[in-house]
Amino acid sequence: MQKTFGAVAALGEPLRPKTLGSVLRTSESDVRAHLDQLHLVVRVPATNEAPIRLFHASFRDFLFDARRCVDAEFCMDKRFVHQQLLEACIAAMATCLKRDICGLRKPIVGVAEVDKVRINECIPEHVRYACRYWVEHLKLARASTTYVLVFLQKYLLDWWDTMSLMERLSGRLRMLNDLQQFVKVSLPP
Repeated sequence: MQKTFGAVAALGEPLRPKTLGSVLRTSESDVRAHLDQLHLVVRVPATNEAPIRLFHASFRDFLFDARRCVDAEFCMDKRFVHQQLLEACIAAMATCLKRDICGLRKPIVGVAEVDKVRINECIPEHVRYACRYWVEHLKLARASTTYVLVFLQKYLLDWWDTMSLMERLSGRLRMLNDLQQFVKVSLPP
């Protein structure tokens, strides 16, 4: 339950139950079962059409502050939760990212020419989340630069193409800049 609730509190954007289950590598029914116990602070939609939401954004701050949240069952280590989400994002990218993810078989195709339905079918929602937010989780977890090295060696080009299909040009550039800054700060001079 703590992993699921921690994820809801730390996500970069609210996710639907099924998508959260995919990110955490568990089932939608497990996500719902864990969050049903917390219905006073979390809104879990009856269907998979809407995202899970905290009723009060300030509750997130409460959960990650050991001085305020004294119940060990609910108090969470923010770095640890982001570390778990980082690892889940890397796993999602490792499993799904590949060259020519939409099978276009053309080296240069404008994004406007690619059917949005096809993009959504080829890039699952949890992979879109992982591509957009893994760097944010890396920074907040203050994780090892090893993750950056692995990403650059294994996933950079496929991630770049996937982000292009998702029309996230500015996001790509910002994230690469954030990675550069993260490595600068993390490595000894």
